[in-house]
Amino acid sequence: MSEVRLNVRRAHLNQPVSDVEKKYKDMYEDQVNPFAHFSKRERRNRVRGLNTVERLIYKASEFFLSNKYTRTFLFFYFVSLHLLVSLMLMFSTQTSYTKCTHSTSQMHTSSSAIPPNVLEHALNEHALNGATTEG
Repeated sequence: MSEVRLNVRRAHLNQPVSDVEKKYKDMYEDQVNPFAHFSKRERRNRVRGLNTVERLIYKASEFFLSNKYTRTFLFFYFVSLHLLVSLMLMFSTQTSYTKCTHSTSQMHTSSSAIPPNVLEHALNEHALNGATTEG
């Protein structure tokens, strides 16, 4: 007879628990668990110990990271910012490089790049190309 009772109890314990029972069982276990209370109290004390700016950053990060949609928004926001900055740097360096090469190529091909008085001074005073001129 005692074996039958044990089997009945075991069968009763092995039955699947409904979602409502599981929810309230978890809530009850959380309330009874002294480690959870201690952890919550310590976290609350640490947050109270932060200065205003740190507490503001903590609350903002808690808000943004607590929801799936805000995390997704932040991900795409940061990716788009990185792309924007990278593209702006790429185009600005490409533009400045083009301007630089364009101006130097103009200097080498243009006959008026060196003023005539500087050329005469170089030829007369410094003996450009090994030629000595008396002046």
